[in-house]
Amino acid sequence: MSEGMGAAEDGGGTPSTTGVEREHKESADSDDRDPKLYEEPPAYSGPAEPIKKDDGTVLICDPEPDRGDVKWGGAEVGKWDCVRCGNTIRPGLDADGEPVEPPECPTCERQGPFQHMGDYKSAVRRAAVEMASADRPTDSMWFPPNEPKAARTDEVWSDIRTYIKEHWSSANETNYDLLTAWAVSTWFRPELEFSSHLFLSGQSTGGKTRLLNTLARVSYRGVVTASTSSASMYRMIDDLSLTFLVSEYHGLDEDEQQKLDNVIRAGQKRNEIVTRSVPNADGGWGVGTFNTFTHAGIAAMEEPADDIVNRCIQIQSRKAADVDLPEKHDEETAKDIRSRMLHERFRHHDSERWDAAYGKALRYCEEHNVTDRTREKVLALLTPAYLFGKVDELGDAIESVIEDDHEAISSSEDANVIRVIRDLANEKIEEGGPVIGDDEDIWDGMKIYNTEITHLYNQITESDKSYEAVSEIWRNLGLEYARDRDGSHISDDRLKEKLERECNVHGIDLYGKVPVGRIVKKMPEDEWWGGDCPECGYDRTINHKHADGYKMCGPCAAELKEMDTEARPYRLTVSTCAAAGSTALPRTAEPHPGQ
Repeated sequence: MSEGMGAAEDGGGTPSTTGVEREHKESADSDDRDPKLYEEPPAYSGPAEPIKKDDGTVLICDPEPDRGDVKWGGAEVGKWDCVRCGNTIRPGLDADGEPVEPPECPTCERQGPFQHMGDYKSAVRRAAVEMASADRPTDSMWFPPNEPKAARTDEVWSDIRTYIKEHWSSANETNYDLLTAWAVSTWFRPELEFSSHLFLSGQSTGGKTRLLNTLARVSYRGVVTASTSSASMYRMIDDLSLTFLVSEYHGLDEDEQQKLDNVIRAGQKRNEIVTRSVPNADGGWGVGTFNTFTHAGIAAMEEPADDIVNRCIQIQSRKAADVDLPEKHDEETAKDIRSRMLHERFRHHDSERWDAAYGKALRYCEEHNVTDRTREKVLALLTPAYLFGKVDELGDAIESVIEDDHEAISSSEDANVIRVIRDLANEKIEEGGPVIGDDEDIWDGMKIYNTEITHLYNQITESDKSYEAVSEIWRNLGLEYARDRDGSHISDDRLKEKLERECNVHGIDLYGKVPVGRIVKKMPEDEWWGGDCPECGYDRTINHKHADGYKMCGPCAAELKEMDTEARPYRLTVSTCAAAGSTALPRTAEPHPGQ
């Protein structure tokens, strides 16, 4: 793992010296060192957040834009200000928890106008009213924080990990690190471009629901629901910025699962929207847009679709042996954690500290060749880990995410269909496809029928997919098709190019176990030429051609044919020549794209 951020910061004021600062002091001339990684003293900023005090009063906590402390109390649910005389009136809430507007001001005896909760955005007001309508914190839709509390940054991370471990059991210690990073990242959603969802797998009584309820207590606006609809889900996320946790995904009917999947797909990336018909003031219908960017978690006994799983961090919920868990959650400790995390949210929002941590997370992904969707998930976890000085502890957990994604890619529906098409194409090559030479491609004119693909797919995956379902998978990969009296089939002039691309993505050898003799052929004599072999660099007769189009001398072709490996290189390399006992080192050193 890359180096961590070093020592943590002392809460509420002057930060202690961090690993990043020490690196800067020791390497002042390094190009990637920023002399302004930390502000002194820290500034507070970020979206206003409703809090609930111990006496039940709901206030809007609003950080000062300038350096200094956090202020709150500028707005209170149920408190009205008379615009005419400035008098404050507190008529309270009605039976539904809604604020009651006063009929008149007792000071100026006028019937308003009255202002409730100032100029805050409607979403902030609605969130505050939602919290005020509950008699107890555990009755709220989510668990609210109390007044922001300064504390050591590294300690709150450790306390979240301890809280999760004390209330949920796992035989895999790295799960606690992953879940801690995930819970912390929910508090910094305004800073993220991508989120990481959770998929909890496991059988009944495995602790999935308990874990979601534990995470809800230490995450930002975490809400656990056993049943939901896509309509309510995207409205609640857009309106209230919830961290949305579904405990019984497998209990939803298939149609509702698919709708929920669509929200999860859109919710992993900032600024992807969902559109729906909404009623308008005229009694008709208009188009409404909803921002579903969030952290979502689903628990299920059966695995959802591949493109849902690969957007998630996968956690297997299996109770460790001989572990006694408390009957109830420790609400006071959870409330204390939320208050400290709210302070961290205000402290690091839009700060140079966050930018520095994000830069380190990017560098980690570049150094470890973490790309695509895996990179998006890892960035959401690594950035707060660097910020909190906990990246070293997260090392094994991040590696497990990368390994899970690689395994998921290689075992996905797409990968299995690609293997099937590859195997069927290779059968045709082995059966005696066109002879290589005269620019005739061994792949030209190849037809692969959907009936063949479906039969072999169901055979190797032990499934029972329909012809339509299998054809939809390979068509979505961009393969062109045609139909004749024998049925629908792949008919694509760029079949080899597209299949090779997909094989590289999924770590599959294009030619599998096809004997090299079928894909490396001697050319007609009138095409031979003398000179430096493009493979070994020796002055020889160039008289062989690979199915991929490149040419070589006879000794190089012989070396390839002698190799009997499943992951065969497309081109000779220094290592493969040495393995074949060659004394002629090639000029090229291109690795197989899949290696």
